[in-house]
Amino acid sequence: MSDTYHALLSGDLGAQRRTIGGLLELLELTGLGRKIITGILQNAGLPARAYDEPDFPISLEQDLIILSGVQKCSPADKSIARILFEQSTNIHISRFGVLGLAMQHAPTLREALLVPITYPQLNWGRCRITAWGSEDEIKIAYDLDWSRLSMLAEADRQPLHQYAITLDIIGSFRIFCDLTPNDQLIKAIDLPFPKPSDWEGKLCAVPVNFGAPVGAIRYKPDALFAAPVFASRLGFKSAMRLVEREARMLADASTFAEKVSRWLWLYAPPLKKPEVAKLMGMSERSLTRQLHAEGSSFQSLIAQVQEERAKNLLSNPELSVAEIAYRLGYAEPAAFTRAFTSWCGTSPSRYRIARN
Repeated sequence: MSDTYHALLSGDLGAQRRTIGGLLELLELTGLGRKIITGILQNAGLPARAYDEPDFPISLEQDLIILSGVQKCSPADKSIARILFEQSTNIHISRFGVLGLAMQHAPTLREALLVPITYPQLNWGRCRITAWGSEDEIKIAYDLDWSRLSMLAEADRQPLHQYAITLDIIGSFRIFCDLTPNDQLIKAIDLPFPKPSDWEGKLCAVPVNFGAPVGAIRYKPDALFAAPVFASRLGFKSAMRLVEREARMLADASTFAEKVSRWLWLYAPPLKKPEVAKLMGMSERSLTRQLHAEGSSFQSLIAQVQEERAKNLLSNPELSVAEIAYRLGYAEPAAFTRAFTSWCGTSPSRYRIARN
């Protein structure tokens, strides 16, 4: 058996900026109620309304904080692998919106795989993937850079690393199964952590190997050149136009002030005016003028975002006022306290006590 691999393609499923839609699909699969999900979103510094806005933009950091919150809500008596494989039966390509539509019509499975790599801002993924080929198989490896988890407490990083890699592998596996009913093309799934005590082989239709050097799905050598069931070049071209249009509309909003506000929600601490203007392709003067025309200002938008984000974070008893101040971009807790008091008429500590 040949063990000489050559790289076929690589890409990153974890865009730094994405919509929350894919994550909301995942949250729906968990069965968590609206109240819990809203709390998880707010703990990531997002407004509660993001629950009802699938096109609301979020950062990869916020995405991972939310995923960590979901993982913490998982049943304590079940392993991560068991939970995710049990939930996997509810993952279908239709849940991936226009990306899933384009993948279904792709001429080959390789071209289908390129769709989420090319437009990571529209999908669920968080890992970097690399496809390797040999005479005997094609291995698509999944790796999550540990540096992406630096904003989490050290105790939370290992569980989330395991959770995120397993989730990306299972999502890819389920998509592949929907694209082609020939599951004989898949040889096995590799997971880079020990086999849990509650694991049962019947949870997956293909062998699952634990303790592997890297997380991966292993296919037969000709798998990526197989055609999906609904392969159609014309259908693929039409679907890709929809994908491109949705990607362009990622930052679209009803008013200019809302567009600026979404950029501010995307980063914690929020971007400065020159940075927002540059991202929106305009001068600071034009940004100020357009906000003024709508009766708004950059400073008022920052205050609105910071106030709501601060209130959301104060609802988490695990975060100290000093930590919240740091997350919001204040060099000193005292500066945050002064700002919060000017917004709400009370200090952060008193607000937290009154709320609880």
